[in-house]
Amino acid sequence: MKLPRAHHLSTEELAGQMLMPAVRVDFLNRRSPELRRLVRLVEKYWLGGIILFGGHPLDVRQLVEKLQEAAPYPLLIAADLEQGVGGLLQHGTLFPHALAWGATNDQELIRQAASVIAAEARALGINTCLAPVLDLVNNPRNPIINIRGFHADPERVAEIGACFARANQEQGIVCVAKHFPGHSRASQDSHSMLPTLRARFTGLTKTDLHPFKRLIEEGIHGLMTAHLQFSDHPLPTTLRSDILQDYLREELQFGGLLFSDALDMKAIAGRHRLAEQARLGILAGLDIFLMPPNLPLFFHILRDLTESDPELRRRMEQSVDRIFRIKKWLHRHQPQIPHPGRVYKILEHPNHIGTARKLAEKSLTCLHKADNFPLDARKVRRCLHLVHTDYPVVDPPLPVLEEELRRFFDEVDTLVNPDARQLKNAPWERIDLVVVSFVSQTLPGHRSRFHWRRITTSLDFTGFFEEPIVGFSFGNPFPLKIYHRLKDFTAFFLAYSDSPASQTAAFKALISAIPVTGTLPIRLPGVSGSQEVPTRRYCLEETEPAKKPDETLDQQVEELIVPSENSQARLLIARQGTIVYQRHYGIETSGTSGRRGSSEALFPLNSLSEFLVAFPALLHLKEREFLRFEQPLAELFPLFPESRLAELPLADFLALPVREESSLPPNDGEAVREMLRNWSSDAPELPRELKYFLEAEIITQVSGLSEAEYLRDYFYRPMGLTGLDFKTSDLLSNQTPDPAAVWRVRLHEALHGGPVDPLEPENTPLQLLGTAREVAALVQLFLNRGIYNGKRFLRAATVDWAFNHLFTRPDFQGLLGKQKGLPERSTLILAPNGSFLYFEPDNQDLVILLNKKRPVQGETLEYWEGLKRLLEFIPKRF
Repeated sequence: MKLPRAHHLSTEELAGQMLMPAVRVDFLNRRSPELRRLVRLVEKYWLGGIILFGGHPLDVRQLVEKLQEAAPYPLLIAADLEQGVGGLLQHGTLFPHALAWGATNDQELIRQAASVIAAEARALGINTCLAPVLDLVNNPRNPIINIRGFHADPERVAEIGACFARANQEQGIVCVAKHFPGHSRASQDSHSMLPTLRARFTGLTKTDLHPFKRLIEEGIHGLMTAHLQFSDHPLPTTLRSDILQDYLREELQFGGLLFSDALDMKAIAGRHRLAEQARLGILAGLDIFLMPPNLPLFFHILRDLTESDPELRRRMEQSVDRIFRIKKWLHRHQPQIPHPGRVYKILEHPNHIGTARKLAEKSLTCLHKADNFPLDARKVRRCLHLVHTDYPVVDPPLPVLEEELRRFFDEVDTLVNPDARQLKNAPWERIDLVVVSFVSQTLPGHRSRFHWRRITTSLDFTGFFEEPIVGFSFGNPFPLKIYHRLKDFTAFFLAYSDSPASQTAAFKALISAIPVTGTLPIRLPGVSGSQEVPTRRYCLEETEPAKKPDETLDQQVEELIVPSENSQARLLIARQGTIVYQRHYGIETSGTSGRRGSSEALFPLNSLSEFLVAFPALLHLKEREFLRFEQPLAELFPLFPESRLAELPLADFLALPVREESSLPPNDGEAVREMLRNWSSDAPELPRELKYFLEAEIITQVSGLSEAEYLRDYFYRPMGLTGLDFKTSDLLSNQTPDPAAVWRVRLHEALHGGPVDPLEPENTPLQLLGTAREVAALVQLFLNRGIYNGKRFLRAATVDWAFNHLFTRPDFQGLLGKQKGLPERSTLILAPNGSFLYFEPDNQDLVILLNKKRPVQGETLEYWEGLKRLLEFIPKRF
């Protein structure tokens, strides 16, 4: 791309290239007066660039394209991207505030986050990023920097800023660091007034100026000035030639673009006339005047100054040469604006959102934790959320956190800025956990105004509360005056931002689904530092190293099974969520060579399908309000009217015991139909497979998915259980259908009428296969009251209902329920081939034995006695 030398340009062209007005984006028809007005501005005033605010990404993308086409010279399209595109537009990845970046201690993650910002900006046609903020965060009274800065340590700010700038410039984005020479010592907001520092500029050299020096050495393309006044000079730094020209340009040898901060800010707009701003700004070395309050007037002033003063024209030519040099660099790195369709491929990409979440999680900082933290989330059903804000509340202040709490706990009560009456009427006697959130905003013109009397009253109320109390600070942590009371909390965390990613990270920290490793980037009164918090995953953990074989235990197991050539079995024992013993019995053959079985050996689980498939799916459908347990079966799918079973409520139907059916019904559905028609409460048992397929029919009717599809989508895959899977049952070589296939076919004939061929593949039921490890994981989900690996799959109340109504079925309990020495709430689910699941919720005991083609040895009573001895022996040994 060829651009002329500045001395060849007209006075209008010189003036326009140094102007960058604000454009607030909205939907614009291509023939609309507003779009034509913007095009005329670009053409008439020879604009060098614009700064964008708001709008839908696609509107931004199309507006940028239109303005670039109309511009005499390529435009700098700038945007404040401190939090990414999501902090500016209606859509885009939204990152936590910069102070969270400083708490992460992960340079590679910071590089990835900055690269995401650059990629999304480039997809929109934005080529100039007005970030990073290099101001130090060492002044609690500064109302406008705080969470917008990275750190209190100049070296850490320099490292993060350099990483941010490199990642942007590597992708062809001009990076403009701000606010030179450093805004940290100011105690006023320059949006509202001119901050005055009781210091001399020369006193900043070793502190505030260090990050700027580092980025100049790294080759930063642009710097933005701060509207500040030092005590030894009447002019703001934006208009001082001794700071910008003598020091920055000549001493530090900065050759990039120098942007003014917005000229419509009261720090400068109310103190200096436009003509004075223009003349002094040019003499000081400014290249771009950002957001002039009156664009036409400012343009004419610059033009007139150029015509009347040769020195000013020379300075402006130098500025425009620098601007054109950057535009040539942009052309080399951005040869064309990406296709508009890239907006939908890049913005809010799942990987980008994942990066924002990861950064938020790694930034969380724990200031205090008691010995009883991490919490035991399994014991929490009811949560009270107290939210305190430093601004008047119109919308819910923390909607993402609120949604996470309601999704995880059974009941959540929320009080925003509660007074004494509301606190007194809160249901304290029913609460298992209190979460206290403090939300502080950092916005132009905003002053923090917490209701300190209400906060004190709130902390006094919770001081008498015996259950856990966990506190979070979202946003600026400086205004909080509670750090001397950190010991009143079970744990207290800083999130530094109220972005959705930060709210989600805070919830994960509450239930300890993630490790908390952030380090405190600032100094707070009474806080010595940060603490690390480990995870509490609520999943099945492996023991290291593995325990040696237990000969006595193995002998008892082998008494329950009959050895045969190609048989195998696997025993797994877990206590408190940790596997304490695993053993494989038998040989698994593959072709002519045999190998010892492993934890990955698959076993047929069809006889356990009701517990592993039907129960989780039906409980989940109940929570989604697809069905109600008090509904009669006739409302869920069309049973014939003469069946008494149709009148039975779903809860009672699920609690019905089952029996093993030795003979199959005839080759039509009449026998099954007669069996259902003759059902009575005097003989409530149903054949095992018939009852399971009735439950599977309910799942299909109310969800539109098969039981296999439902479990895959809502449990197995989300839990990470790749070893539990459904496969088509094999037909026997003599074309005799699988017995389970006959049951499903006959049930279909009984309910819907018409003959069905059981040999057709679509009529063949899926066979459930799985490993002992993953069967145990699903059982552990119930022992954890619906939690697994930091995720809530079932509510605690639903799991409690299952333990009280389903897992106490007579066929589950069998003889064990009345045997002395076994816990009353223990549950045993026994399969015909001798496989069994045994679990006890109070002590978190779990025993699984899976058999493959192995008959039960001896008589039933002998087997029960052997099983009882085994289950009594295991707690004594482990």
